[in-house]
Amino acid sequence: MHQSIQKGTINLSMVEVNLEIRKYPALYLFENPSVFSQLVGRLNEYIGVNLHPGKKIEKELPVLICTSGHMRTATKQFIHKCVCTNPSCLVYFCGDFDLEGVEMLELLYKDFPVNACNFHMDADTYRMFIHDRSDSLTARELELLKRKDFDLAVAMVRYEKKVYQEDVIDKLEEELIQIVDLNVCTAAAGR
Repeated sequence: MHQSIQKGTINLSMVEVNLEIRKYPALYLFENPSVFSQLVGRLNEYIGVNLHPGKKIEKELPVLICTSGHMRTATKQFIHKCVCTNPSCLVYFCGDFDLEGVEMLELLYKDFPVNACNFHMDADTYRMFIHDRSDSLTARELELLKRKDFDLAVAMVRYEKKVYQEDVIDKLEEELIQIVDLNVCTAAAGR
């Protein structure tokens, strides 16, 4: 988990016993550790260059969480506590545009139906980033995706290609920077 300019690992026992949960407006989950690390680095660089050094802005920064694949129990419990603390907390997910990524997004919607959102993990983003070198989906993946009835799965079946989170990283960074800017400006106006 990463929030503000501090980084930390939260394990299950911390979530169950010791962790005090703030009223977060949103959480941003990323499947891929390298994408997560790059986004954290880029956001830290942006904050260091564009926002006043030493300024207390932690509450205005998005909470970024790396799932490293499928969500573990600690992540699910942390999200559950966040949603209980703030029922309007949105839980965004971005993963690879492959069968596993789609399944992770589906599970998030199943576990948190009111709060789950995709974070540029949709049919439009998928189509935007397909290229000639994209890996092909396997026959098994295509067969399983055909059973899913939503726009992203339909597009993936049509184009038969995978798109990885690394391809979308600039779009994710741009959106996160807009979120930081908006939150910092809104908080400054309210002071």
